[in-house]
Amino acid sequence: MILQVIIAQGNFPSLSDTEVVDLFRSAFRSELERLRNAESTVESGTAKPAGSLKNAETPSRRLFQTDYAEVNRTLGEKVPASLSILRKIHDNGSGFHMRAMVTILDVAGAAAHSNARGYPVVTESVYQGYMSAIETLKKFSLGEIPSERACYDQVLSKQVRDLHMKGYNLLSTNNVEERALLRILCMGRVDNKQSADLFNKAFTKLSTTEKRSLVNGLNMDGLDDGIAILPYYAPGLIAEVLRGAQRKEESAIIEALSIFMGFMAGVVEYKSETGDPRVIERDLSFVQDVIKSNNFKNDPYVLNKVQLP
Repeated sequence: MILQVIIAQGNFPSLSDTEVVDLFRSAFRSELERLRNAESTVESGTAKPAGSLKNAETPSRRLFQTDYAEVNRTLGEKVPASLSILRKIHDNGSGFHMRAMVTILDVAGAAAHSNARGYPVVTESVYQGYMSAIETLKKFSLGEIPSERACYDQVLSKQVRDLHMKGYNLLSTNNVEERALLRILCMGRVDNKQSADLFNKAFTKLSTTEKRSLVNGLNMDGLDDGIAILPYYAPGLIAEVLRGAQRKEESAIIEALSIFMGFMAGVVEYKSETGDPRVIERDLSFVQDVIKSNNFKNDPYVLNKVQLP
């Protein structure tokens, strides 16, 4: 049976996961072949995840007799200048909604290599965060929000309100240190007081020089204030730091997070003679092997030896 026909007849919900995967193979054979050659990123998951199909197979193992690393790019590391493109949308919103749908599907597909049903990483808080951000971006594209910075800070403020409702201190986007911490909390997908406290303690442990560099770098817009660094894959690396320290004492988790924040301080710091406003992208995937290594798990200070390219 053809996938499109089954959907048109309303029979799709009655299919088993295994039947769906087989139909997808027939309907999207060329696309799946291209995905087999996609380059993996920092959130590649386990080497052999537990499957949810027949005989405990994953979709990849059923289709290709092997597992492939998850391919995903998280967007939480953007800077305000990244929003400027929204000023150019003049198609009654169809282009904006298409881009928003692509983003939601990208997030929803994370961890789908190990679970063929549902959206494993899309918790209610993650979903609400994305939907709120999309609504705010839509208002900016319609001219209802005056600037990229104001739009960006509205998204951060939603995170502030959500954490405050769960008992965390009320942070302000008008305070540069608190705003920098908010950006890190967003990159870390922090949605509860306990995790926020850990990140705050790690932030507090930074040296004066490290904190100054991190705060200054994370408060650059890349518009009329100089150069803003876009640290690609920072959210995924934070997830790896936490994953490696999840069975350790709180002090060890704080130490690992603080050392990573010190590394980030070097990433987002940029000294330029001209200071022309612009955005510079820095791909941080080169450090994933270090963070995933047993050396880092046993001694996070090995990260201090990594040279930025």
